[in-house]
Amino acid sequence: MDLRIPDRTAIVCGASRGPGMACAWALANEGVHVTLVARRAEALQIAAERIAEATGKQPGFVVADVGTAQGRCGPGVEYRARHPALSRIFLTGRLGL
Repeated sequence: MDLRIPDRTAIVCGASRGPGMACAWALANEGVHVTLVARRAEALQIAAERIAEATGKQPGFVVADVGTAQGRCGPGVEYRARHPALSRIFLTGRLGL
C-alpha cells in the first residue's frame, strides 16, 4: 500500500500493543516518523524494537497515560519540542474524557 505520506510525523497513542501497535507499524512501514505513546515503558521499548526491526524506521516513544488530563498534555508538549511539524495524531487507546 502506498499512502504517499513518507517523511511525515505522527504520534500514536495506545501504541504498545493491539490496534495502536498495528497502526504505528503500518505508518512506519510507509516511511512516517512515528512516536509511540503508552503507559508502560517496557512495553513501549519492546514495541519500538519490533517496529524498527520490521520496518527499518526507529520510532521514538513517550511514556504517558492518555486516560488522564495530565497524560494527554505531556506527550504533545514533549513531542512538539522535538518535532515542530506534527502531521498526525492517532488515538487508539483508552481516553478518560
